[in-house]
Amino acid sequence: MNNKKDKQNWNGNMEDWLKDFFLDPLTTFLDEAEFRIDVFETENYYIIEALLPPCKKEDLNISAENDALTIMVNCLINRNIEKKQRTVSFPFSIDTKEIQAVLNREILEILISKQAVAKSKGKKSIIIK
Repeated sequence: MNNKKDKQNWNGNMEDWLKDFFLDPLTTFLDEAEFRIDVFETENYYIIEALLPPCKKEDLNISAENDALTIMVNCLINRNIEKKQRTVSFPFSIDTKEIQAVLNREILEILISKQAVAKSKGKKSIIIK
């Protein structure tokens, strides 16, 4: 499918996807049980912000595969190491897009470019700056 036609197909569905994502009762439950995430859209990026428990970037693992972005964190909570994970599924493939991640204290910001930069190569790890 050419890029322009592909962009028209998922761009119109993005608003519906965001509504469904935030109205899903499981999203609210996971915000409390795991960690909170918010999803935003700008002209050039999709942005995911995660409010993480105290951790170091070495304790984080971010990966993208097909239409899913997974954030895993091993954190120290009440003197116990706990593994927490959230997966965000998009209505389009993200593994072809440029993805950047920045950790600033307890806020992880992930920027997903709207432009495809490569062919799909399966699962890829995201480096955290």
